[in-house]
Amino acid sequence: MANPDPHADPQLSEAEVQAFADGLLGPERAADVRRYMESRPEEARRIAFYGRLNQQMQNTFRDDEATSAKNPPQSRRPERPERPPRRDLRVLRRIVAGVLAAACVAAGALFVLRVPEASLDNAALMALKTASAGVESHGSMPADVPDLSSLGFHAVLATTVPVGFMRHAAEIVYRNDAGETAVLLSVADPMARGEAQWLARRAGDERLLTWCRRGTRYVLAGRARTHGLMRAADSLSAH
Repeated sequence: MANPDPHADPQLSEAEVQAFADGLLGPERAADVRRYMESRPEEARRIAFYGRLNQQMQNTFRDDEATSAKNPPQSRRPERPERPPRRDLRVLRRIVAGVLAAACVAAGALFVLRVPEASLDNAALMALKTASAGVESHGSMPADVPDLSSLGFHAVLATTVPVGFMRHAAEIVYRNDAGETAVLLSVADPMARGEAQWLARRAGDERLLTWCRRGTRYVLAGRARTHGLMRAADSLSAH
């Protein structure tokens, strides 16, 4: 009976192929695999493919380990919303403070420069007394003087009178055909609200008729018995 050839083609399992590709087989078994590969080129190519694949995988693992060593993982902290730089906050505060200061100054200026109702009424009464004492006609009047000639009133004087701190009111003196005097004062007032009808008040023997229109306040003053005074107020407040 013939003895079996110890170097006959070995029966290779997939595990042995992988072990050979990884270089984990013992010397004798590795020699058997080499002889097996020499006799079977197709198997040799298959085992060589396993070897190349194994080498690529090892290289990949080495690269990943090197990268991890260079860039150790950092603990992630919860992101906080970015805060604006302190310089920007200071600039913003200054801008807001400037706007508020300007608004306060504007409001204060309106309050200070606004002519109180009582001051305008008193100025109208004083102008009426002065005009009633005798005023010479100045002839032609400015073009913006309201014409009340159809009501029997004729403008004889156009001037200004002080009515408060740094404030003056426009004054127009009228006389009717009976020689009776009426005085119209007007002053700008941005805070004045328009009124559809004039309001009348008595101050002794004098009558004051007041109204507001287009940011201007008006007072028409005359004696309570002055003929046509209320019709003049109707005409003036309607335009």
